[in-house]
Amino acid sequence: MSRWHWIGTAAAVGMLALSGCRLGAAKTPSLRAGPGQVAPGMAVRASGQNWRAGERLTIALGAPGASAQNGRAVTSALTDASGAFVALFAFPLDAAGLAGPEVWLLAYSSDFKRVAHTSLLLTAAAAPTVLPTAMPSRTPIVPASTKTPVPTTTPTRPAVAWRGRYYSNTTLSGNPALERDDPAIDFQWGETAPAAGLPADFFAVRWTGTWPFEAGGYRFYAAVDDGVRMWLDEHLVIDQWHEDSSASYSSDAFVGAGTHALRVEYFNGRGPASAKVWWEYAGQLAALSYTDWRGEYYSNLTLSGTPFLVVNDRLPDFDWGAGAPAVGMPADSFSIRWTNGISLETGTYRFHARCDDGVRLWIDDHLLIDHWQDGGVDTYSAEVILVRGSHLVRAEYYEHTGQAVIQLNWELLAGTPTPTDTPTPATPTPSSTPVLPTVTPSPTATRTNLLPTATPTAQETPPLPVIVPTATAMQRAASAPSAFLPWVSAATGVALAPGHDPLRRLRGARPD
Repeated sequence: MSRWHWIGTAAAVGMLALSGCRLGAAKTPSLRAGPGQVAPGMAVRASGQNWRAGERLTIALGAPGASAQNGRAVTSALTDASGAFVALFAFPLDAAGLAGPEVWLLAYSSDFKRVAHTSLLLTAAAAPTVLPTAMPSRTPIVPASTKTPVPTTTPTRPAVAWRGRYYSNTTLSGNPALERDDPAIDFQWGETAPAAGLPADFFAVRWTGTWPFEAGGYRFYAAVDDGVRMWLDEHLVIDQWHEDSSASYSSDAFVGAGTHALRVEYFNGRGPASAKVWWEYAGQLAALSYTDWRGEYYSNLTLSGTPFLVVNDRLPDFDWGAGAPAVGMPADSFSIRWTNGISLETGTYRFHARCDDGVRLWIDDHLLIDHWQDGGVDTYSAEVILVRGSHLVRAEYYEHTGQAVIQLNWELLAGTPTPTDTPTPATPTPSSTPVLPTVTPSPTATRTNLLPTATPTAQETPPLPVIVPTATAMQRAASAPSAFLPWVSAATGVALAPGHDPLRRLRGARPD
């Protein structure tokens, strides 16, 4: 046998070995589920890796050995740039065809070329009762004499599905024409009606449900045609109640571990109708952004520990009466911190805080209002001269017992003198302490001069969302989300554009 023959044979073997290594290096799509033992109505978390990036997957159930084509679809997922996904669904109450103790959970691509499965152990259990979600008035301020106390009982199990109430009008008024359980809000009705007896145009839907969450940051999404509103624990996080064609919106929040209540309202005007709502998990140290006021809600009086909820609040203007500020929180003995960057013109401003019980208000880390004690509903005010620019406003509030009220607002006083620069000593005296205003129930207030500071004082809070003030509405450009539940990009600071109405109040300031 010639030398060239041996060389050719060795080269062929080498090529085969290299090909084998490449094939061996190819990653196989994976699928995991938790918990491994499930019952009808229980929430199941499915996750996977090594799929194609940006691939739409179907999640289905089937008997052991079942093919993907014969699976029973329960939800869908979109993989992120690394080929990973996370999806949450409720195990069907009707488990027909899945009578055995073992059930397969399947994930597969649209062409069925990529399939993965894992096993679940199905146990018999009584179907849980779907608990109704308390729905507050659309107007946050209600006189205490007419306010009905909000139940504070926390559901012990998550709802098995969204409870959908369908209306033959766009105002969600009157009795619903249809009530049913929807396993997911993921509809493409097009030009057809959502159900028999409903119109194809000018209808609305309200979905409510309580769902399990891990502690950490989330981004909530709504992709609709036309209008949508979403509440998280009775806090309005998405407010886009207008006609629009195939628009996508999102809002960030940090939630504590446990069940949280969600409410979604949707309407279709004229033309195609579609509605899809989902959320993505970002982890416990996620950097989140807040368009308006970052509200940190604590289930204690001292603003200590990890917040139960961190959410975007349109304005710090609430009257909870005898109720709780969020589903799952106590009605008494709680505290809240709000922060925001506000762009103001040069002038003298009077800040007001109406509350029951305690409140503190800082402007650029200078304590302006200090009433940190129990008391009835009263208003506290103080004046301050500010120069043009962005100013950090921080308000802290606590409720001990009885009624819970907090309302913040400010006004630019007429005939404001132009502030003059005061020379700053080259070496500040360490023992010097700024003189703080004495705050009493107004009309009398104390005036102080403040200059904007670039760096806010560090707060004793976990590394949670950074403030990202912006002058735009909450609508975001449509983009491909990275997964059904996980990913949030880090937020970056954005300076607020100058501009201020001569009589601007917090509770009247709404983004365009």
